[in-house]
Amino acid sequence: MLSSLIASAVSLCVLTGGIAGLLLSRVLPEHHLSKETTDTVRLGAGMLSVLAALVLGLLVATARDSLDAADRLVRGLSADLIETDQALGAYGAETAPIRDLLRRYAAAMLRDGWAQSARDLLDEGQPAGAALQQVRRAVLALEPPDAARAWLRDQALAGSGALLKARWELLERQDLPIRPAFLVVLTLWIACIFVSFGLGAPCNATVVVTFAVCAAAIGASVFLVLEMEAPFDGLIQAARHPVEVALARIGQ
Repeated sequence: MLSSLIASAVSLCVLTGGIAGLLLSRVLPEHHLSKETTDTVRLGAGMLSVLAALVLGLLVATARDSLDAADRLVRGLSADLIETDQALGAYGAETAPIRDLLRRYAAAMLRDGWAQSARDLLDEGQPAGAALQQVRRAVLALEPPDAARAWLRDQALAGSGALLKARWELLERQDLPIRPAFLVVLTLWIACIFVSFGLGAPCNATVVVTFAVCAAAIGASVFLVLEMEAPFDGLIQAARHPVEVALARIGQ
């Protein structure tokens, strides 16, 4: 997974910064390690720590908003599936093939997973990808004999339009929205902070293990951000339960 590779690279860079600081403390001349010098380095590291904390907090908040927005999108899509199916069911038995298309679409999303289903939608030759377009064409082909059925047809047509809109919004959320520059700058800042830690730390196994644990924790936070920013892939995904509920209700 891309997010795992990126998080591992961030952890490695941060740990390398700490090790580099330990090595520098052994090769730098004595006057570069004076109390005044180390105090200045600590001040600079403190400023970088504040900046890094602000940027990381911003990334976490943005990723959380992205995950919440994906959840709302899935819940809205599920509600549109149910409302469209109910309108078609009330229209009459002749809409049974259209309702079957809706069921196939919902089943494809659950069977293949969010990302796979979304990629299939780009290929109109695939059943899952063609389902919503076929639903709209089939609804447009209906010829209501009275005003009540005309209203139900309009409701089903509006629902199919909402489903198509949700489909493309799902597709647009497949790309990783975090720009690489954010992660590169953040990683450089944290690596510099760890260099400053290494300059003032004794070179022993305990310090190295501490650096490794802290680097792993920072990599884990980056991993969580990347996973939340891609809510249809990986370990942290948008809720599937609303689509399961919609699938269970379609056709009833």
